[in-house]
Order: sequence, then C-alpha cells, then structure tokens
Amino acid sequence: GAERIVYSFRCLPLDFPRLNVARTGPTSPGWYLTTLWAPAPTPSGFVGFSVILAGNGAPIWYKRTDSVVIDMKLRSDGRLIYTPLLGTAYGVDATRGYRVTSLAGTLVDEQFTVNPGANPVDHHDYVELSNGGRAMVAYPLKTGVNMSAMVDPTYTNNEWMVDGVIQEINAAGQLVWSWAADDHFGYGEVTFPQR
Repeated sequence: GAERIVYSFRCLPLDFPRLNVARTGPTSPGWYLTTLWAPAPTPSGFVGFSVILAGNGAPIWYKRTDSVVIDMKLRSDGRLIYTPLLGTAYGVDATRGYRVTSLAGTLVDEQFTVNPGANPVDHHDYVELSNGGRAMVAYPLKTGVNMSAMVDPTYTNNEWMVDGVIQEINAAGQLVWSWAADDHFGYGEVTFPQR
C-alpha cells in the first residue's frame, strides 16, 4: 500500500547486503531463513551470508559464509543446512554437498548423494525425512543418448544429457529409493530443450 517504514540496524558488517523488503500480501508470522550475497573484493567476487529475518524483514541472526550459499533450511535438530552455490544453471559439483552447521557457524557435517561422482549433488533441494534420512536431487551426466526424437532437429542419436534424479537416503547414508526422469519421460515429450 502507501505505507512505508524505514528501519536502521546496528551491528551489521559494512558488506552486509542492503535489504529492501516489500510485502505483497498477508504474511505468516514467524522468522524467515534465507541466504544473501553481495559483490565484494573476494576471489569469487561476492560475499555470502546465511540469515534469519524477523517477520518485518529485520535481520535477527546472520553468519558470514566462506562462499555464496543457497537453499538454507532449519533441521529438526536445530542445525542449519545449506549448500554452496555450485555453479550456474544446474549447479553440480561432485566434491561439494549440503553443509550442516551449528548456529555458531561451525561445520558439523557435509551430506552427499549416494555415489556423488556419478550422481553429483544439485544445489536446488534437500528434504529432511522423519526417519532420520533425507531426499536429495542429483544431475548425473549420461553420454551416447539417442535424442533424435526431440522436437529440435539438431539433436542426434549420440548426445550428452544431464538427467534429473531424486535419491532417498537413510540415516546411515545408504540408498533406499531412486527415481530418474529419463526412465519416465520420452524425448519426444520435451517441449523446451536446452543445450
């Protein structure tokens, strides 16, 4: 609406990203977990933060991270989990997983998919399961794939493709269940192919 309120915050670092919070409708009461980054004179060119915001958008907790991070969540054990931004587009890295940290920012664990070399962790989702396990998304690379049925005639019978895989992993780190998009959709069904 027409009302605008300006807040000033003390004790934030000078490189903390500037916040501009706009309410587009009713919001649920509570705190919001998010990640922020801003340009900075660092090797990556950015500075990253994991942040908890109050309902009005005021930062009530933050921790500087060693890289830009995304997809922060609060686990049932009170720890935070997030992943480094693993690159553009799909964002995969077989050597990086979801980081579990304490509220003090101490790294407690890093969780991967089963066989991250073949199923590299994707930075788009991690779901904690009630049985102590987790569900994660991976993007395995497949070669020699016949994609000639695609609507785009430039695809051939010998392509490289990144599949979408969901893995359910138990508390011991073992694979319980897996689902691959390539097993359920035909290439002729693809309406928006991307190279």
